[in-house]
Amino acid sequence: MANSKFESILGMARRAGKAVLGYDKIKASGKKYGLVLICSDVSERTLRNAKLYVSEDGKAVELPMTMFEMGKILGAEKVGVAAVEDKGFAKAILDSIENQ
Repeated sequence: MANSKFESILGMARRAGKAVLGYDKIKASGKKYGLVLICSDVSERTLRNAKLYVSEDGKAVELPMTMFEMGKILGAEKVGVAAVEDKGFAKAILDSIENQ
């Protein structure tokens, strides 16, 4: 999934402190998110459980990228699940995915 706009917006969300990285941190927050991004190589259990943290009007998106690829975008070793807290960032990320 080589989409520089997606990568740019997701990176900005992280730098702005509006992205939560990793299933354990998402679970620990106890929040529901407008957008949950899930990599293609997470386990079935993580995939199923990550979807529990999507708000009623939110969306879970399974990405065609690995944990290492998402980690590279976000400045971490590997990230299997990321949640976006800000509605503006979430909408921009979804738009970049749909317009790819």
